[in-house]
Amino acid sequence: MEGQAAFHSAMRSTKNSAALTAVTVGVADAAGARDQTTFTLRVPPAQPDLAIVKLVAPGDLDTGAPFNVTVREANVGRGAATGRWIQKLWLSRDAGVDAGDTLLGSYPFVGTLLPGQFIERTLQF
Repeated sequence: MEGQAAFHSAMRSTKNSAALTAVTVGVADAAGARDQTTFTLRVPPAQPDLAIVKLVAPGDLDTGAPFNVTVREANVGRGAATGRWIQKLWLSRDAGVDAGDTLLGSYPFVGTLLPGQFIERTLQF
């Protein structure tokens, strides 16, 4: 014999705060006995997540020759990224930035990137 379960929820939130979600779960067994409980979940607000999702640079270069680098910074989060920040492009021999690396450029941004939006720049050096 199979039982039944029911799920009900109601959500309330304020801007920039966690949403409080009241969840009621009801269960009935095969004999018809029923029970339910209610609890509250705190759902954090949607946050932005800026990531470099595209980086195109030449694999080989001649010393002193100009070259292009294309970089795409995207908001892969669920909330808007609003404000100002600086994207820095470094030339490095490894995955870390240290004193031996060269800063190729700093590129400021002021505005809003909604989820799924991106900034793409092609830079010449």
